Amino acid sequence: PGGGRNDALVGQWVLAGGVVVVVAAALARGGLRRSGAMRAALLGTAAGLLFGLVSALTKGTVEILADEGLAVLGDWHVYALAALGFAGMTLTQMALQTGVLPPAVATTSLVNPATSVVLGDGEPGRVSDSAGDAADRSECVLPRTISESAVGYRLCGAISMRGSSGHRTKTA
Repeated sequence: PGGGRNDALVGQWVLAGGVVVVVAAALARGGLRRSGAMRAALLGTAAGLLFGLVSALTKGTVEILADEGLAVLGDWHVYALAALGFAGMTLTQMALQTGVLPPAVATTSLVNPATSVVLGDGEPGRVSDSAGDAADRSECVLPRTISESAVGYRLCGAISMRGSSGHRTKTA
């Protein structure tokens, strides 16, 4: 938003939300065709994308609730929030059901805030007027998030592949 607006225009939400949902759907579809860690990672990433969009929508929904009370039930934000939250939770559960927890948890946990940063300026619920505006404000945060996720994923993967004796064990 800009110019005194607390929320982005509907067209901006449709564009940003549409891109996120399409990418999440493609990742989920790819995840359903795989097994093991790859399935967990793809489904977890899709869930993280949706939860990042949920984070961005939450601010607008809560502001409408605070300003207008039950009128929030007539606004599209609350229904998009519910639908995306349900889809994200479903994908998270599917990722966790693989039994390979490190990639499922790591991808969901790291993609969620990264998506929120990309959609706005690091403040969930504020969708920027332009992609350049979002990129300018997130350039310091996003590379750090990505590098930390790569290191964290490697560490989690190494720990999960070792038995209690410290030796590598076979994984499915």
